[in-house]
Amino acid sequence: MTDSEPPRASSSPEDTLDAAVIEVLGKDNPHAYSTISFIHRCLRQFHLATQFEPHEILNDAYLRGKEFTQSGRIIRNPHSWLKSTSLNIIRELSRKQKREPSIDPELVDLIPSLRPIAENVVSPEIIDNQWQALMNSLKILGETEPEGARLLRLRAKGLSWKEVYEQLVKEDGFAKSESTLRQKACRAKKALRKIYHAKTNDAADLLLP
Repeated sequence: MTDSEPPRASSSPEDTLDAAVIEVLGKDNPHAYSTISFIHRCLRQFHLATQFEPHEILNDAYLRGKEFTQSGRIIRNPHSWLKSTSLNIIRELSRKQKREPSIDPELVDLIPSLRPIAENVVSPEIIDNQWQALMNSLKILGETEPEGARLLRLRAKGLSWKEVYEQLVKEDGFAKSESTLRQKACRAKKALRKIYHAKTNDAADLLLP
């Protein structure tokens, strides 16, 4: 079983997240060392290691994951999601002191260096530069595919597809079906990937559905 596979074919999104956390907390499990060590390094890098324990951050990430799945959204890779969310939580804590920019979870997998991911913690400067490149790419996409870019922005705010549909109805008075919106967003992500590659010359594959 790989990180991207659920522990059981019939597992619900919440079961998959629970299984990932159990693995992280288990003894002699590679995920335990990888995830806890990653969170600890992030805390050290943001000078928060004396104020917070890795398990506190992991618990907050888990609670966010529960809310995320209960809203009907899917976590495709729970271990990477826990790491990315833990990094976001730490950046939020740091932002209270240094105004660090936050990272929208829906688009975080489009940035190769944010797929934690590797064992090394990337610098905030690299994160911010790549995130800015992604936002610039999204702006360019909006010039040619405004509807698709709009959907990605709404998803980046954490809205479920049901909420996206309701938001469009509220703003425009009508909206296409959720399945049509999903397909349009999928095409928009692929277009965004091409723009991002062209701007950054990044050869790494972007994670797309």
